[in-house]
Amino acid sequence: MATIDPDLERQRLVALYSGMNDGELEKLAASMTELTGVASSVLSAELSRRGLSATPAADTADLESSELVTIRKFEELHDASLAKGSHYCPVRSRTESVG
Repeated sequence: MATIDPDLERQRLVALYSGMNDGELEKLAASMTELTGVASSVLSAELSRRGLSATPAADTADLESSELVTIRKFEELHDASLAKGSHYCPVRSRTESVG
C-alpha cells in the first residue's frame, strides 16, 4: 500500500475545501471527528478563514438507541403501502419480523 505524502495531501485538501461553498463546509464540519488529522486541520483553517465556526455533530447515540413509536396505524396493507410511497416512513406489516 502506498503512503500518502502529508504535504501533497494538505495541498489537495486546501484546493478542495477552498472550492466548496459555506454550506458544504459546514456539513463536512459536522462530521469532523471522522476526518483524518490533516483533513481536520485544513478544514478548521478554511472555516476560520471564512469566519465560520465548526459545529460538532449532534450526538446520535441517543437517537440510535431510542425506541420506535407508532405514528399511524392502517387496517389495510395497501393503505400503508400508499402512505409509505408518498413520504419516507418505514412501514412494517404485522406479518413482517422486526429483528
